[in-house]
Amino acid sequence: MTLEQYFLGQCLWDPSIAMTTRLVPEDFENGRERNIFKAILDITNRGEVIDEANVASECGMQIGDIMALKNVDILASTWQSTELLIKKRSKVRKVKDVASQILNSSTDDPNQLEAILIDAVDQYISDSDSNELITFQDSIIMTMNEVRDRVYREDKIIGTPSGIRRLDEYLGGFQKRQLYVIGARPSQGKTALLLNFIANCNRPSGLLSAESAVQELSFRLLARESRCEAQRLIMGSISEAMLCDLDGLAAKLYDEKKIVFYDEPRMTVDVAIRKAREMKMKYDISILFVDYLQFFAPSGDMTRKDTREHVADVSSKLKQLARTLDIPVVVAAQLRRDAEGKRPLLSDFSDSTQIERDADVCIFIHHVEDASAKYPGSWLLIEKNRNGRCGDIPVYFDRECLLFTDRAV
Repeated sequence: MTLEQYFLGQCLWDPSIAMTTRLVPEDFENGRERNIFKAILDITNRGEVIDEANVASECGMQIGDIMALKNVDILASTWQSTELLIKKRSKVRKVKDVASQILNSSTDDPNQLEAILIDAVDQYISDSDSNELITFQDSIIMTMNEVRDRVYREDKIIGTPSGIRRLDEYLGGFQKRQLYVIGARPSQGKTALLLNFIANCNRPSGLLSAESAVQELSFRLLARESRCEAQRLIMGSISEAMLCDLDGLAAKLYDEKKIVFYDEPRMTVDVAIRKAREMKMKYDISILFVDYLQFFAPSGDMTRKDTREHVADVSSKLKQLARTLDIPVVVAAQLRRDAEGKRPLLSDFSDSTQIERDADVCIFIHHVEDASAKYPGSWLLIEKNRNGRCGDIPVYFDRECLLFTDRAV
């Protein structure tokens, strides 16, 4: 009797196993055993009795073939050990299948091969998740322990701080496994806001840029920290005294800031995911920033899809990335052209409504230039907050120094 047949016998002796196991039909190597297990799951899902007759009828086999699996020497109580061995063998086969697929592929496009590999890694991580049923009693104990920790901690920001006090009050900082989308029209400060978050978070952080080069980002970050106009730094229009001050500031930033950059023109989301994993592995980043969502180039099958499908794919993969790396992912996103000059709405994200659905939090940058307006100035608008309240946060935006700060109202 094979391992897979032994597990099927355990299911027949104890039908409750089918409701508990994490195995799926694809984990079975042998087609016959795979069909029998699928039949057992289908019967369970319908709420019917799992017995030899029903299973035989469901998978179109003789009842004697099913009865042969119910060997009297089978111990149903050891099913979890059997499950573990089957799952392990299944993972090995899947890894080998992907390796074989890559080796035997006729394509000469490295991006397609990379997409195959990344999808396989994502699936492997997903299969490795040990999600279990949790009783309310266990849940409430864990929740109250967390509440006590938060009550007695000095820093009330439970996530990664943004550096903007009111924003942290709404969000509690950037939370693990959450996707944050910063929406704005071009030249409204999306990159500047991301750099502000990076400078203020005081955590190891990563920045993936499909738009700006690393040196350009460093210029902007230095302008923000020195309160010097970015254009003056770029042109070298500063005094020797200021240059001396910048040397000191640069040395301080060198020692204090743990930031990892990666920029690539026409970067695909598959490359971005691979680089994010590298950042996590090598530098243990606590938060990832992405600039910006619609600027990623299509990869793999997405090269044949329209823009809307491609952007939706990028959004979904960034959401999954936050979950698999167990960190917040904060991504800038473009708004539609017809959103110019009015208060942004969730429906204004360019190219895909999937962005709004995937995001846990949506924040818009909104500048009211008319001084005679009821509420002039710059604002961060929290239009979606899955775990908290929404609201409008007044901020100062110094365009020359690329600096966002709190503003009184």
